[in-house]
Amino acid sequence: MSIAQRYAGFLTRESHCAKTPVKGEAIRQAANKLLALDKENARLRADSDRLEWLLRNVSGEEFRRLGIVYSAGCQRTDIDGAMCEQDASL
Repeated sequence: MSIAQRYAGFLTRESHCAKTPVKGEAIRQAANKLLALDKENARLRADSDRLEWLLRNVSGEEFRRLGIVYSAGCQRTDIDGAMCEQDASL
């Protein structure tokens, strides 16, 4: 569990003790936004890991051998497939 998830849980619990309903709703919205940002951060980290993997492991010739064309084949699924193929060969 990430720190953001723990803090969102704390905010949600605190929202039940808020002195006014408006303040409670604002705290709940902040908790929900924090969770959404945490999910987005995880997605962006996964993309960053994919790109780092490409830079470390794949040359231009290897791109062509794997069937990845710069203009059309650099989708997440293409990169994940190439990563799995290389991991399987090790």
